[in-house]
Amino acid sequence: MTDSELDAEFTSTELHEMAEALRFVENDGINNLVFTDEPAELPPIPEGEAMVVRALRVPIGLEMRAKEIAEARGMPVTALMRQFITEGVEAAENAAGTTRDAATELRSIADAAARALRTLARDAAARRSEAA
Repeated sequence: MTDSELDAEFTSTELHEMAEALRFVENDGINNLVFTDEPAELPPIPEGEAMVVRALRVPIGLEMRAKEIAEARGMPVTALMRQFITEGVEAAENAAGTTRDAATELRSIADAAARALRTLARDAAARRSEAA
């Protein structure tokens, strides 16, 4: 396969990963692997719903506005964006007449309550430090 055919078939990230794997094998890394019959320790199961990483391009001005809102609410900007997306999806579902999963609704309420509690605690701590 020629270089141009490789470039057409694979992304630069895939090519980089393949080169790293080849370097590992060439440097005798594969011979250092140890296989046993012992059970493997698995990582803990994350709580809540599994998350998906999604790249999202937004104008800088919109990013700055979102950061300001998130900071005012005492939450990470990514949580604010998830909230906005959730609210938009819910509005579309409501307009279409579809119902929302009860577990998802409860999780949303619990997340909002946790954010509100953190904000209240932060504000109370700020008031105490100002009074002192």
